[in-house]
Amino acid sequence: MSWPQVNTWRTRLRSLSPDIGLSPAASRYALDTALDALDAVPFHVDRPAPPHTVIVCASTVFTAPLEWAAVLLARGGRVTLKAPRALESWFAQVAAATELPLSSTSDRDILDQADCIVAMGSDQTLRAIEARLRPHQRLLGFGHRYSLAYWSDPALADAVALDLALYDGRGCMSPLGVFSPLPDAPKLLATAMERLQQRLPRGELGPIEGARIRERDSLTRVLGSALSGPDWAVHTLPASRFPTPALPRAAVLHPADFNHFRAVVAAHLPHLSTLGTDTSIEAPGVRVCALGEMQRPPLHREHDGVDWLMEL
Repeated sequence: MSWPQVNTWRTRLRSLSPDIGLSPAASRYALDTALDALDAVPFHVDRPAPPHTVIVCASTVFTAPLEWAAVLLARGGRVTLKAPRALESWFAQVAAATELPLSSTSDRDILDQADCIVAMGSDQTLRAIEARLRPHQRLLGFGHRYSLAYWSDPALADAVALDLALYDGRGCMSPLGVFSPLPDAPKLLATAMERLQQRLPRGELGPIEGARIRERDSLTRVLGSALSGPDWAVHTLPASRFPTPALPRAAVLHPADFNHFRAVVAAHLPHLSTLGTDTSIEAPGVRVCALGEMQRPPLHREHDGVDWLMEL
């Protein structure tokens, strides 16, 4: 077991300042939250790791591969992070922070050297990896999924805002739509988004993202209602407009009761990653959690329907 060395690596990672497009405060909060979850690693080192695992990292959530790498390293495996170009520098820093067998590269040919491949990305990316798999290789692939939230307790507005704001809403565990029966939900959420903006400011916004937010703002003012500040928005649209594409710090709020939400969940079940809710709901194969915890997953969980600690 290499947990002491992994824990030393975790301590070194806390000293890094990720330059990945988020604001410094938001990236610091996200990194510390992800590293805190590694407290549970020592309880999951009771089985061996594949000799060499390549983790294909997505460009959206810069902390996502850390838990996988920590478990694999603590179990005695070797890990290579296949970094996307946008995060190449970050993952190089992550690998350089330890003497454990952890490396980083942007060269896709590294896949040919893996015993096990853990891939996070688009469905197209997964198909491309599957096409080059060799007979001895295993693939754990996690493609496109999205998440939903149901919010009925007005006291939880700040929790909903946090789910929307972490990673600027670009992760698959961020709620694509927030369903709520509260008549004053738009105002409550707007106030919470503004409050969180002061603590965890939004990061860089691409020109296309900015144009799409403005376009949706105009559409929403026709079909529903819109509230916005310099770096956030709450777009209230009829539930019939779900799903609406995710945009950074631009919440999509759907007025709906719980029965309508439950019907949406049933219709989209194969595509769901996480449900954040303040009401009990059954959703087989989907992680269900409290509001405010959607993008702060515990180590021990089903990941897109997979018991990943067992599958590794």
